[in-house]
Amino acid sequence: MKTKPLLSAIGLCLSPILLCALITIIGLAIHSIPLISGAGLALFFILFHLFAFADRIIKFAESIRSKHKDFLRGRTDVAKAFTGIINTVGTLPLQAGIMIRAILLSSSIWIVGLYESLAEGGIHQTVDDWRFNLAQTMLSMSLGVIDSVRGKTIERPGWATRVLSIWGYFQFLRGLIILFCGIQGREALFTMRDFLSHPLWFMDPWVRSDMLRFAVGMGLGGTALVFLLLPIMGLTAGLRGLSSKIADAQNFSISMIVMSLWFLSLAVYEIYIIFNHTR
Repeated sequence: MKTKPLLSAIGLCLSPILLCALITIIGLAIHSIPLISGAGLALFFILFHLFAFADRIIKFAESIRSKHKDFLRGRTDVAKAFTGIINTVGTLPLQAGIMIRAILLSSSIWIVGLYESLAEGGIHQTVDDWRFNLAQTMLSMSLGVIDSVRGKTIERPGWATRVLSIWGYFQFLRGLIILFCGIQGREALFTMRDFLSHPLWFMDPWVRSDMLRFAVGMGLGGTALVFLLLPIMGLTAGLRGLSSKIADAQNFSISMIVMSLWFLSLAVYEIYIIFNHTR
């Protein structure tokens, strides 16, 4: 296979990610936090789907490889390069889906830190947090290796795959929410980052103050929707998902329940404040 067509095929596959990188550079050039956050959100959305459907992507490539051989016999060099990529992915064992998840989770940890740093005006935060990020990366890769060598798959997971999947889903939900808030501006991004950094956020007076200011800025209707109605809906959907026979649906449901309870904690804290002030 010629190198140039292969690079063209890979470039087409990576074009959405390259477009996100270009938008990020433009956002940095014009000092636009919403643009930087929007590019990060789009990139995170792509990685989230790759994480969620890692095993299905392998199955899909294997299905095309085995059932549509004539279709894959393209005449152009680029088509042949695409065929090579599909053949490579299609020959991967299903256990590789676990390692793909581990790699994507590790990438998400560094990417969300990078975009937070870029929104703050540099990459110093990523450098400062490299030890913690590296520890999380090593943990995610170790979890992936444990079940991969044991012959487990995403459909038939072991305990390590379950931990990796629940952690990964929560990490992606957290990153998507933080970057979405970044579209509203720098203050919203860092307020939500601090809020989602620790389950006992209300123990920090600075975070409490920032979150109450954030809620006041959203108004009563917006606060009720984001921190009460939507979390209740997410909690209900998560509890229903626990009864699913699909293991990965259960993993996603657990992460939804945790995130919903996290958001509900602000509503509970505000009710607590109102109750204390009215006594």
